[in-house]
Amino acid sequence: MSITYTTAKNGKTDIVIGKGIIADAARYVCTGGAVRAAVVTDSNVAPLHLDKLLGALQGKIELSSHVLSAGEQYKNMSAITELYSFFDDSGITRTDVVIALGGGVVGDITGFAAATFLRGVRLVQVPTTLLAMTDSSIGGKTGVDLPSGKNRAGAFHQPSHVLIDPELLDTLPQKEMACGMAEVIKYACIKDAELARELEGDIDITRVIEKCVSIKAGVVQNDQFDSGERKLLNYGHTLGHAIEKLQSFSGLSHGEAISVGMCMFADVNIALGGCPEEDCVRNIELCKKYNLPTSVNINVRDIVAATGADKKMEGKTLKLVVLEKMGKARVVDCTLKELEELLCK
Repeated sequence: MSITYTTAKNGKTDIVIGKGIIADAARYVCTGGAVRAAVVTDSNVAPLHLDKLLGALQGKIELSSHVLSAGEQYKNMSAITELYSFFDDSGITRTDVVIALGGGVVGDITGFAAATFLRGVRLVQVPTTLLAMTDSSIGGKTGVDLPSGKNRAGAFHQPSHVLIDPELLDTLPQKEMACGMAEVIKYACIKDAELARELEGDIDITRVIEKCVSIKAGVVQNDQFDSGERKLLNYGHTLGHAIEKLQSFSGLSHGEAISVGMCMFADVNIALGGCPEEDCVRNIELCKKYNLPTSVNINVRDIVAATGADKKMEGKTLKLVVLEKMGKARVVDCTLKELEELLCK
């Protein structure tokens, strides 16, 4: 399956979904006059998939690779400096290509480095986790965390290609599969009630990936810079990012924190979105079904205070994504005080 979206700044992005597609990577990487490819991965993914990708590209383009330390706690400016040195040593020019092989952290770091090295180098995303396949590798959001919060430094930089090989999920730990399902549940809640019904039964993971990718690609094409419809993709993320920050990015994973962020929003969805209580319960039950946490042992007031540094703050107003019903969401304005009152009911 192939899905294409276009954006005014970066032009066309081709997303290719297929089992075994990594073996055909050269077809998509060796284009546009590129003579060198710099592959970035992390210490978890390298032993599993790096040789596979390098083997597919060997003899067709000059190759170099670099392995980052794995983990959200390493998603910082030091990693960007590390990659700049790697790109310099690899001889990367503006007509060459950078490849991100890994999950959301690798994709974000590598994408930001590619966006800012030589003021922009072509990027190919090869996601290896369900979360990255369904969400983070698509749409061009790149960045790193700062002490003040998650993804506080970043850039929009669309990949030329996203190569999604569901076979790579065979090596993914169950905990990481569950984390990816948090983003899948998010899509069902905000955009696709039929997907929610599918998730309540037995699923075909390739079909689920295709549905999520189609939703994300359509949203990004309509709103590249997060000024309108794309804000809906932040459902669960306002509280989730605050939880990650309060745990110094070494507690709950991103997907787990997003699950908690969605589940904590039941009363907010009802009060500000008019969402039926039964749909909020369905959201929570879906998270439970896929072994995701629904609560966290952190003071609610501390979580709300931490949202004050969120990128979704505009002046003194927080842009909240709330559900109107399963499959439909909207953005509302809310002060931190109002949010705290709703969460502490």
